[in-house]
Amino acid sequence: MNLLSIVRQYVLGLLPYPDLPRRMRVRRESRRLIRLLWLQPRIRRAVRGRRREEAALLARTALDTCLIGLYCVHDGGAVTHLAGANYRTLKRIVTSLAVPGLISAQAVDAAVASLGDVGSDLKVGNVARTLADEHGLTVARSLYGNYYAPLSHFFEHANAFTLLRHVQADDSISGKPWYPWTRRSPARLGDACAGLLAANIAKESGMSPEPFLGYGLAHLGRLRTPLVTMGVSAATRNLPWRRMPGLVRDILAFRAYTHRRGLANTPARREKHVRTEMARLLEILSPGLAEGMAPVMDELTALITADMNDRAGEQDPPSASPDAEPPAIGPEEPT
Repeated sequence: MNLLSIVRQYVLGLLPYPDLPRRMRVRRESRRLIRLLWLQPRIRRAVRGRRREEAALLARTALDTCLIGLYCVHDGGAVTHLAGANYRTLKRIVTSLAVPGLISAQAVDAAVASLGDVGSDLKVGNVARTLADEHGLTVARSLYGNYYAPLSHFFEHANAFTLLRHVQADDSISGKPWYPWTRRSPARLGDACAGLLAANIAKESGMSPEPFLGYGLAHLGRLRTPLVTMGVSAATRNLPWRRMPGLVRDILAFRAYTHRRGLANTPARREKHVRTEMARLLEILSPGLAEGMAPVMDELTALITADMNDRAGEQDPPSASPDAEPPAIGPEEPT
């Protein structure tokens, strides 16, 4: 994914996406998605009403439903696994029925065991890994890592992440938590889940998955992860608006280097220049973060440099001296 595609997805995430006719058609043709079809309009109502906590929690539930649904569609042991997990949950619930001197815990356990075999707990992370590793649905791992885990940490569970949402930029405490996501993202996640699950069910049923898949991917392409949202929010808070035009020029110049001007350098010079400029841009966006992000920066530098090396070999640019300094980042000279 190049810089322009990242910017495009970011901008699309901010804009409305009117798709009522298409959504009505998808809902009409996917009536088997009982749970998701029930959740979908409720997420949208919460988004329209600016009930952000409710919208995020409902979107997480929709994603949970989507991943478990994909598991049932593609894995032959999923239904047995779900049944065993349900019996284990039932056992925990009915344990309260045990009353000393009246009903023993052993009797309650025996009653649950008579219903079916008590299995292991169902963990959504394991489900996503199974779908990706054993069935080739890598989108399941992406959805879990980019959305399910962050939504769980920021909204569902009481932990340091949820408590930090009440701490403002000036370290003051607020009764209203800040929102680490965009307003429309919960609705788009719910719509994407409905489309992806309907497409997989249609394919397994011998129907064409394309109408559902196109609908799901259209919304998935407009999603912004909570992590990206937090990063952009932190950067805009730390960066004065008067410095924004200069930052945009630097980013465009960096893209020009990676796509054109840097192709004339040696691989070693490309890697050095990319690493230096990425660290400088990150320091502008979030002072002090570059050092802690060193392992991530190393991987990104390697990826960008490898892509530049491939394109330089295809275009066969003129060789540069190993000692030549890379072109300076900045606006192009006027012709």
